[in-house]
Amino acid sequence: MDGIKSAQDECLKVVALDWSPLTKVMTSEPPHRVVGVMVKIMDIFANHLNFCYQVIVPPHGDWGRKVGHNNYSGLIGYINRGEAAVTMVPLTITPLRAEAMAFSEPLFNNEQRVIYKRPVPEAQVLGFVKPYTPMVWMWILFSLLVLCVAVCLVHLATSSLHDHLLRKSSIFLHLFPVGCDRAAVPWWPESWSVRVVAGMWLLVSLIVGGVYRSNLKAMLILPTVSLPFDNIRQLLHTDIPTYVILGSIFDHAMLAAPKNSPLGRLKKQTMVHGNIKAAIADIHAGNIAAVASYSGLQDILHESFSRASLHQGIDLTTDPYHTLLPQPRYS
Repeated sequence: MDGIKSAQDECLKVVALDWSPLTKVMTSEPPHRVVGVMVKIMDIFANHLNFCYQVIVPPHGDWGRKVGHNNYSGLIGYINRGEAAVTMVPLTITPLRAEAMAFSEPLFNNEQRVIYKRPVPEAQVLGFVKPYTPMVWMWILFSLLVLCVAVCLVHLATSSLHDHLLRKSSIFLHLFPVGCDRAAVPWWPESWSVRVVAGMWLLVSLIVGGVYRSNLKAMLILPTVSLPFDNIRQLLHTDIPTYVILGSIFDHAMLAAPKNSPLGRLKKQTMVHGNIKAAIADIHAGNIAAVASYSGLQDILHESFSRASLHQGIDLTTDPYHTLLPQPRYS
């Protein structure tokens, strides 16, 4: 973007970085061409206030860190040193940024989220136990134990101890004839009471087995998506590399966090740099997760809708925060 010409000899210096769809740097070398929503807003300001502006892009995509006593890198450094009058990119107030820059009125609310490629649907490995709830399985096991006890008591009450000792090995073959894959047992219970108890159990088994088979088929057909993490602590237990934008508010939060805190421990698996285009390619490939503002993630989701399915795994902010336009403190 060449800016809008005016009668002024010196154009206003405006610093910008990639934050699509608000700003998108199209050229790597000056004069930088920038497109996006904030470019149109800056053009409106320039038209009404009659000034021209020149876009400056910090190297390495650095949003800014504190590198010494009252020294700052990246975008924050340009504003703090007075090398630029304002940023074209809205920023969120953090303690580090507040001591280096002044801020305008809030423009909109934003959030920090983690994004990761959604796993592909797969069959449920434990689908064979899903047709019934744990309580139903417990009742089936309990009824099986009650049945065994009832059959033994009835059989002992109607048979002599000698006959019981001779025939006890065949009782369970009558209770569980399905799946034995063997010829019918020649001996049958002599007592009608034993036959009634065993018959009732076989009838119940037929009903329970029929319901189980139909539900099992549905459970195995129905695919499931197992998310690798759903909160920051679960992310810590994975080996997924996590991309953090250099100088972002999440980067500032990790630097200020205690070592034993979740953010402090997350440093070990984070990749911090300013090459957003390379990070987006890795996100699409499913190689990394990434932490960014929701407004920026929306553009990634929009661009990748037809190519990849992405999962917004964690909302890191309990309340939306304000995003504003910074400027030097002396202005």
